[in-house]
Amino acid sequence: MLHGSALSRGAIWCLGVGIWLLLCGACFTGYSLVYGQMSLWALVVICSLVTALPVVGVQILELLWGGSVVSGVTVNRCFGVHFLLPMVLAVLVVLHLLVLHLVNSTGQVGLAFGSGLVLGRSDRVNF
Repeated sequence: MLHGSALSRGAIWCLGVGIWLLLCGACFTGYSLVYGQMSLWALVVICSLVTALPVVGVQILELLWGGSVVSGVTVNRCFGVHFLLPMVLAVLVVLHLLVLHLVNSTGQVGLAFGSGLVLGRSDRVNF
């Protein structure tokens, strides 16, 4: 945001935000697998946020929970999502790195380090 990366390198930025959001989802579903008192209420509160949607909110909540209350079905669904998200994250990270390599991530001005070394646009790492 400070250097305007969202404007000049939109694909990299969008992939990074997508990675961050999916990582938050993986962390939440992993936290919910404990099925203790705190994770139960975390499932109730976070999943209930979809009820803010006007028409279909309650139906989506029942789909997420697998019924009208948090139960073992909900934990099984969290486990399935928690199992699949790292695979999707791995694909997004590879895409992120490929796009980052294509765009040239060193920037316009270059980075100055404490030892006097300055990296500019020509100092790329080639695979």
